[in-house]
Amino acid sequence: MFDQRYDIYFAGEILPDQDTEKVRIAVGKIFNVTGPKLEHLFSGKPIRVKVDIDEETAVQYRVAFRDAGALVQIRPTGSGPAPAAKPAQEKPSTQPQQTGSFELLPANTGDLLDCAPPDPVFQEPNLTDITLAPAGETIVNPEPVPPAEIDTHNLTMSEPRTGSLEDIQIKREPQPIPDISHLHLDN
Repeated sequence: MFDQRYDIYFAGEILPDQDTEKVRIAVGKIFNVTGPKLEHLFSGKPIRVKVDIDEETAVQYRVAFRDAGALVQIRPTGSGPAPAAKPAQEKPSTQPQQTGSFELLPANTGDLLDCAPPDPVFQEPNLTDITLAPAGETIVNPEPVPPAEIDTHNLTMSEPRTGSLEDIQIKREPQPIPDISHLHLDN
């Protein structure tokens, strides 16, 4: 089965209502960078920060950046960087935009799971013809199960408190212990 690989790009995008300095410090801790290297990450240009990773790792990076107050762009490996981001100081519009007959949500909202293809193994059942019975009503009246007919005429039973487990113990011949004198352990 083909496993899609992804690249992670960061362009300095910060979630709305986040303190820019706190986000910079948190992102710096993710990569263990400060100073000019950290400023380079917040330049507004998409910078590839992780290359050729699986979907699970990409989601972990997205979560780590969201926890820090920033957004990343996840692109299929080889597709190139995403368009440059708005500077970190600008706040994105939270109003949906109308484009033709489609309604666009604000940029960088949603989740990877929203874009995931449907699972081909699981198909959602058609529940349109299902109705609920009134409360307290028995839905199914099961048929009584007939008792099993087991032949027990050849079984006998001992008197209570007679016999022991030794009476039913299976006698086995003791097995000789194998000669292991030729074996040794290497250190």
